[in-house]
Amino acid sequence: MFTAPMSNQPAAPVIAAGWWGGVVVASGLILALFADSLSNLVRLWNSDPGYSHGYLVLPVSLALASSTFRRSGPPGRGELLVGLAGIVFGVACQLTATVFRWPPLSFVAMVAVVRGVLVCAGGQAWAAAFTFPLLFLFFMFPLPATWTGYAALWLQDIVTRLAETAIELFAVCHRVGYTIHIAGVDTPLVVAEGCSGLGQVVAFVAFATLLGELTRRPGWYCFILVLAAVPVAVVANTLRVVAIALAVKSFGAGWLDGALHDAPATFSYPAGIAIFLLVDRVLSAVVARPAEATTVANPPPTTPEPEGVGRTIAARRPVAVAAVVLAVAVVTQVALAEHVREARDLSFPSQSGSLDHLPLVVADPDSGRPAWSGTDLPSARDAVRSQLPFQADDLLVRGYRHVSGAEAQLYVVHSRTGQDRKHHPEICVRDVGGVPEDLGFRDQVPLSADRAGRAQRFLFRPASGRPTVVYYWHYTGTPVPDPSRTFLQTLHLRLGTAAPSVTVQLSVGTDEKAVLDSVARVLLPALDLAARRDVLPPGAETGCDRIPIGLAR
Repeated sequence: MFTAPMSNQPAAPVIAAGWWGGVVVASGLILALFADSLSNLVRLWNSDPGYSHGYLVLPVSLALASSTFRRSGPPGRGELLVGLAGIVFGVACQLTATVFRWPPLSFVAMVAVVRGVLVCAGGQAWAAAFTFPLLFLFFMFPLPATWTGYAALWLQDIVTRLAETAIELFAVCHRVGYTIHIAGVDTPLVVAEGCSGLGQVVAFVAFATLLGELTRRPGWYCFILVLAAVPVAVVANTLRVVAIALAVKSFGAGWLDGALHDAPATFSYPAGIAIFLLVDRVLSAVVARPAEATTVANPPPTTPEPEGVGRTIAARRPVAVAAVVLAVAVVTQVALAEHVREARDLSFPSQSGSLDHLPLVVADPDSGRPAWSGTDLPSARDAVRSQLPFQADDLLVRGYRHVSGAEAQLYVVHSRTGQDRKHHPEICVRDVGGVPEDLGFRDQVPLSADRAGRAQRFLFRPASGRPTVVYYWHYTGTPVPDPSRTFLQTLHLRLGTAAPSVTVQLSVGTDEKAVLDSVARVLLPALDLAARRDVLPPGAETGCDRIPIGLAR
C-alpha cells in the first residue's frame, strides 16, 4: 500500500478560499455603508478641479494593499473583540457624519471600519501592515473650507507676483490684484483659484508621501518631500500662467474661451512631478537608501497558527461575525440617511416667487416720484451664470438709474443648497480684482425702518476710474416648525444642512452723498420689502456676514 508523504505546510489554498469569500462579502458591505459618502466625493471630484486627483487615490490604495498582502501573507488568527471595537467605533463615526455631513469624520470612520475588519481577519499585528494604504485614503476627502479659502488667496498672490516677474522678461505688463495686464493684449489675464495651485498642493503631498513609502526613505526625508509640495505647486502653476501669457501674446486671447482653455493645465502636473523627481534625486545624493535586506516593513506573525481546516475556521469565523455587524450597520445607516433626508426635503419651504418680481421702478416715499428706474440685463445675466462655480436656481442682473443720472447694478442669486454664499465682495472685488478698499467707509446700513435686517457697505477706490460703493446682504431660509421632527432631524437641519438662501449685491458707481442717501432711504428698503413680500418664503432670516469661502470664479 502506497502512502503519500505528509506535508507540514498549511493548506494555503483552503485558507485563501475561505478568507477571500469573507473579503468579498465584507468589501461589499463596506461599500454599501459608505455609499453616500463616496457619491458625494465623486460629485466633488467632478465639480472641483482641485480634487480631480481623488479618482486615483482609491486604485493606488488598493495596489498598495495588494503589495502589502503579498509581503505579509494570508491572515492568521483574528482578534474578534478588538476588531469589533474598531468597527463599532467607525460605524458610530459614520452615523455621526451622516447627521452633521462633515467629510473628515467619514475618513476616520472608513479607516476604523476597514482596519477593524482586518483585525478580525488576522489580528492587530497583521492589520498594522496595511496602515499606510488606509491612511492614504485621506487624499480622497476635501479639506475644510476655512483652510482652503485663505490658503488659496495666499497661493494666488504668490503665483500672480511670480508670473508677473516672469512675463516682464518678454513683455510689458502690470499687475492689479490677481489680474495681469499685458501690453498689446486687450483681454487681461486673471489668475483664478484654479491657478493658485491649492488643489495641486494636495495632489503633490499625496505624491510625496507615496514616493517616500515606495522608496523606503527615512521619516525626515519624507517630511522634506511633503514640505516641498507647496513650492513645487507654486512653481508649476507659475509656469502654467506664463505659458498662457505667451500663448495669448502670440495667438490672441480668443482661444481662452474655447476648448483649449484648460490645455495649459495639463502642463502643470507633469511639470510638478518632474520637479519632485529632481528634488528626490538631489536629496538621495545626501542620504543613502536603507538596505533592502535589513528592512522588514511588516513581519508576519510568529505565533504558530492552526493548520488545515482549523486555520480555515480561525480565519473565517471572526470575518463572518464582522460581516454580520456590518450588515446591521448598513441597515442602520440607510435608515438614518433616509430619516434625516426626509427632514431636509420637507422642512424648507420653496421661494414664493421669481427674482423678477423685484420692482423695476422705485418711488421716493416722501415725494411719490420715481427715484430709481431699472432695466433687466439678460446678456450680463447669462455671462454671470456661465462664470458661477455652482448651479444658480434663480439669477437676476439689473441696472438702475437714479434721477441724478447715477447708475447702480443689482445682482441677486438664489441657490436651494446655499451655494450662492460662495460670493462676497471682500473676496471677489478686493482680493481677486485687486481694487483697494476704504476700510473707514465700511458700515452696516439698515434695510428697513425696524432695522430687522442690515446690508454691509463697502467702498472700493481703483487707481483709475470712479469709486464703487457695494451693499451686500443675504436671506437664509428657516425650517418650518414641526413638532413631529425628531432630535436627530433637528440636529441635521441646524448643523448638517446648507439652507436655501439668496445673495444680494448692489453696486453703485459713485460715492456722492445725495445718491447714497437715496440708496439707503429709498432703494434698499424697497428691494427688501418686495423680496420679503413677493419672493422669499416666510421666516427668511437676513444677514450680511461672510462664510469661509474660496474664490468665486
